[in-house]
Amino acid sequence: MSTAPHVSYGKGTSVLFAFHGYGMDGQQFQVLANSVCAKYKVVGFHFPYHRGGLSDHNGWFDAVVHTIKEIVKEQQLPKFSFAGYSIGSKVVLALLSHFKTQIESVYLFAPYGLTSHWGISFLESGLGKGLFRVIENTTLPSMMIRTAFRLKIISKDDYGILESELDSSKKRQHLRKTFLLLSDLTFDRAVILDVLDSVSGQVQLVFGNQDAIFSLSGTRPSEFSDAIRVLEVDDGHWLLTEKLDCLLLSHLYD
Repeated sequence: MSTAPHVSYGKGTSVLFAFHGYGMDGQQFQVLANSVCAKYKVVGFHFPYHRGGLSDHNGWFDAVVHTIKEIVKEQQLPKFSFAGYSIGSKVVLALLSHFKTQIESVYLFAPYGLTSHWGISFLESGLGKGLFRVIENTTLPSMMIRTAFRLKIISKDDYGILESELDSSKKRQHLRKTFLLLSDLTFDRAVILDVLDSVSGQVQLVFGNQDAIFSLSGTRPSEFSDAIRVLEVDDGHWLLTEKLDCLLLSHLYD
């Protein structure tokens, strides 16, 4: 099996497998230079249809599992950690059941997969996928995003990200195919919460209180045990910043 495209960085000794947000690449976690990158050797995977990534998502998840297993075997890692931001969080959640007993810590930022939003659910549905395919060669997606922003369905951060990713038919096609990939990633929520409860190190969930899509209010906090740390910061969806880097210093090393 082929290797999933990835990049390595960071000054730490423990290994952390990281998955970026939409429109970025595997190097996105470098902005957390003083917290995550100081503690871990980061292996950042590139999503298909993104910089450094493959042009086809078929078989990509299996390639990620294979690549992680190869790195773990090659470096003889007894334990390792995961991190995911936005859509990258859903990949992490889908991976947890593959490595139940080997996980040291898990960090999820604006976690897609733990939160629910009607717009995202629609895009993942059969009707949503079909509609997006029909309109991807038109300007309707951009008009819909602007309307959603004006109606305060999405935040300013979300609008900026989506608008920049919908300004060409090729980008709209990549967005649709990325959601095809994400909709194929399934997991049992109860099982995943049990895995998170059993993690030997930290489980940290970070939300922005101004994030209109992947918000804390969109989760079911009552399902989280005391072992799962929940942090809500004064920010929008764009969480991976130098500001968060400073804040995480007190949470990663306590």
